[in-house]
Amino acid sequence: MLYELGKVEVHKRKRLPHWDAQHGIYFVTFNLFDALPLHVKEKIRQEADAQLAHIRTLRGDTTIAERQAIEEWLHAKIGDALDQTYGSCFMRDLRVAKIVADAIEYFDDDRYRLLAWCVMPNHVHVVLDRARQIHRVVHSWKSFTAKRANRLPCRVGSFWQDDYYDRCVRDQRELQRRIEYVSSNPSLAGLNDWPFVRVYSERLAEML
Repeated sequence: MLYELGKVEVHKRKRLPHWDAQHGIYFVTFNLFDALPLHVKEKIRQEADAQLAHIRTLRGDTTIAERQAIEEWLHAKIGDALDQTYGSCFMRDLRVAKIVADAIEYFDDDRYRLLAWCVMPNHVHVVLDRARQIHRVVHSWKSFTAKRANRLPCRVGSFWQDDYYDRCVRDQRELQRRIEYVSSNPSLAGLNDWPFVRVYSERLAEML
């Protein structure tokens, strides 16, 4: 079953496109400031740009489906790179991870409805719906958690990367894939018995 997004606005912050859908189900990823080294990020971006350029050379333009496929590829590559646990990995400190997890859950069923989330050592994945102006939601999570984490002893300075990655889930099959990805992310990264992951099975049962 396809999910009806309603009115959709797409805007850019820096280089990344962001969606604001009236009825969107979002898959959101945000990461620590040093979780993606510049050379890794640029390599992924160059490969995505090369795919777009190749299609335009052949036909002069890209279709919506092709752009969505490249966006999907881009998100997958970024996820793979984040799982290499580059950088400071502040959320290995369980106190920091709990600050982030609590912030994500705080406005659940108020400003948005959570479907799944996990807090990894250097990044976060969230699947949610009923959120308007998703950029405001992500900004509030990042702003609050950075300030709280920097109150801890020996913690000060840069925290999150400025931008974030988001995608609107388009059908039941994609939603199932996203949920499975989020729920399995800690175990695939070798974080056995990692407590900072949750799937809202009862909510998903209504949608799958």
